[in-house]
Amino acid sequence: MIEWTEQIFQQFGHAGVFFLMLLENIFPPIPSEIILPLSGFMAAQGTLNPIALLASSTAGAVSGALFWYYIGHKLGEARVEKWIGKHSRWLALSTQDYDKIVSFFNKHSAASVFFARMIPAFRSLISLPAGIFAMGFSKFLIYTTAGTLIWNSTLIFTGYMLQQKYTYISEMIGMAANLIIGGLLLIYVYRLTRAGLKK
Repeated sequence: MIEWTEQIFQQFGHAGVFFLMLLENIFPPIPSEIILPLSGFMAAQGTLNPIALLASSTAGAVSGALFWYYIGHKLGEARVEKWIGKHSRWLALSTQDYDKIVSFFNKHSAASVFFARMIPAFRSLISLPAGIFAMGFSKFLIYTTAGTLIWNSTLIFTGYMLQQKYTYISEMIGMAANLIIGGLLLIYVYRLTRAGLKK
């Protein structure tokens, strides 16, 4: 998985970073906790430009957030709940999970969009209630971009600063990727099973 991600970066450069971050925010194939430190490490090696890296990763993440904001705004609360209830099995998102995200948004309003961008479980889906409850587009964009910039720059900087330990970092990233991806698969299978048993 790490080798594949590196190939994407090497072949497509900053456009590849944009694409992976877009996917990570719509339907996470690879978490940003893997993408961004690795891209920061490659920036330290001269493969990517740090400024362009931050810009492309942020643009990709924000674009993914806008996708879910648009879905929430377009469908509305009742249709989103019905859609999640109908497709919860392949989404691996239960109605209870969705209710928690909505509750978090209602409790913290605009601040929830900012802080959720730095919380893995909430990062993408917080955009749904923001769209559903018609949070102003400009406000949503500002809070989303600000939170994303902090999250992305922190992970990119971490990878960039650890450039001197190439072998060690590669091994650690590889192990982390395997653990995270394995954990995500286990969670996905668990939620699929739970959703199936409830039907």
